[in-house]
Amino acid sequence: MQTDNEKYNEAVKPNTAFLSELKNKLPEFFNKDGEFNLDKFKSELQEHNINELKDGYQLDFIGKDYARRQAGERPWTVIVPDEEQNNSEGKNSKNLFFTGDNLEVLRHLQTNYANKIDMIYIDPPYNTGSDGFVYPDKFEYSDEKIKEMFGMDDSQIKHLKSIQGKSSHSAWLTFMYPRLFLSRNLLSDSGVIFISIDDNEVTNLRNICNELYGEDNFVAQIAVQINPRGRNLDIFVAKTIEYVLVYVMNYNNENSINGIEKKGKMIDEYNNAVCKIKLEK
Repeated sequence: MQTDNEKYNEAVKPNTAFLSELKNKLPEFFNKDGEFNLDKFKSELQEHNINELKDGYQLDFIGKDYARRQAGERPWTVIVPDEEQNNSEGKNSKNLFFTGDNLEVLRHLQTNYANKIDMIYIDPPYNTGSDGFVYPDKFEYSDEKIKEMFGMDDSQIKHLKSIQGKSSHSAWLTFMYPRLFLSRNLLSDSGVIFISIDDNEVTNLRNICNELYGEDNFVAQIAVQINPRGRNLDIFVAKTIEYVLVYVMNYNNENSINGIEKKGKMIDEYNNAVCKIKLEK
């Protein structure tokens, strides 16, 4: 009878070790079948991605290059401690609480917390049309500077700026991309991120997370019951659920949220193990 290692070794190819290392470092470029997406990789190597402005709303959304640039920027601000809080209620706290623009906070966290966070939960704007979300960036760079940064002409700049102050899908994706990118950089190899969302952007959120985290690191789309009878009793088809998307940094890490599945343990075995731990404590 063949061992697992013997079966594995029979399937090894000359590039197996290289692809394994690449998948560990860049999981977002592999699909759910474990195949490397060369076209996506080539696209990320390009300095300018003008197709997003020709095609409009799809995953190559208006503003994607701008969002990618925001993800690569360093903080524009400095962190100022709240001395009153630190010397009173927070004097003996081991927690950190930041107040400010969340994108700037994420940039600050990159320095000391990259690859160190085990769990992230975010509750972004749902872009329902009634939650007040509009794309907040004022595009403070001059048109000439934007042309230089992204290789755009006048009509393309106008197209880019069309998302300013809007709540379109492209505006929402441009807002979310750098925040999700920087959040990913904070997660440890066994880390997990939970993201709340509803019907309006769940498909776009899943697409962008597949791009950033890799399809293979998708764990679940959890349905959360918000109201058994729906929020609006005057409509025939009522919305009763929202969602939480769950992605891990490395699906093959046995210490991640899906480690039980990877170890081949059934849920009752897991529950017994948890009970044993509690009893031993």
